[in-house]
Amino acid sequence: GPSGGDGNYDLGAVLLALGRPLLAVPFFQMAVLSDPNDRTAHAALGGVCGDLEPQATARAYRRILDRQPGNLRAAHVLATLTGEGAAALGRPSRAYVAEVFDELSGEFEDKLVKDLEYRVPWQLLEAVERHVGGLDPSNSTAAGGRPFGWRVVDLGAGSGLCGRLFRKLAHHPAHRTPAPLVRPPREGPREGDPSSSTPAARLPTAAAAIAGPATSGAAASAVRGPPGWVLGVDLSPKILEVARAKGGYDELRVQDANDACEAEASSSVDMLVCADTFIYVGDLARTFQLAARILKAPPKETSKETSKETS
Repeated sequence: GPSGGDGNYDLGAVLLALGRPLLAVPFFQMAVLSDPNDRTAHAALGGVCGDLEPQATARAYRRILDRQPGNLRAAHVLATLTGEGAAALGRPSRAYVAEVFDELSGEFEDKLVKDLEYRVPWQLLEAVERHVGGLDPSNSTAAGGRPFGWRVVDLGAGSGLCGRLFRKLAHHPAHRTPAPLVRPPREGPREGDPSSSTPAARLPTAAAAIAGPATSGAAASAVRGPPGWVLGVDLSPKILEVARAKGGYDELRVQDANDACEAEASSSVDMLVCADTFIYVGDLARTFQLAARILKAPPKETSKETSKETS
């Protein structure tokens, strides 16, 4: 529940109800200090008070960070209010994204599919089916004459919905291989991406499946790994453990989307799948530049879903 054991959250809520958000700020600040992971207190302080009293709220979050410099959620909210730190990159910090999805990993898929009726992966699969003329494994003319053997990269794999759905492009249904979870060595912050700050301009959610025509023979054998291969990439180690347990991938990496694309050889990938991940990427121009390099041919189809926040 709300971090109101000492009454701070409740006092802040009363002041908000009375139309006194400026007076509510210090009480919500104390509630956050009492429990740095309390989403309700952060929503009241960073969300409600942030909209009504942004300067006072920013000062409150600076005070929180003075006492809790490792509070990634506080750093993220401060960045959204001020545009400081990595906010200029147009995305949350990688550390913050990893923390959030680590926290949500156990309940993420159920809430997404059952509570929110999330359908994007299935919609993307339908779009790809229209593009390639069906994905029936018994149809030898499907997928450009090659029912299996695609190299698929899922950027922002999460709990693995897309990996399980799109695996039919890469492998016969009988092929089941547990995916290893690869954790690249820790790197220092990149230039312009301070790891201690967390950003984020709010962007529309977006999903895309980008396909180049399937390639076989010498072109396929010239790239790393077997011709049929599904890679899942995400910033959250815990949610990738969920994806590994559910199956669908040949390899899983704890990695940023653009870093994952940079690691692939030119003209080595048949399809990139990116379902509601762009909001966490930031530099989409770089993403599409890298996609054009690693796909075996220029993108043939993109499906996009955009939603606007309403008050």
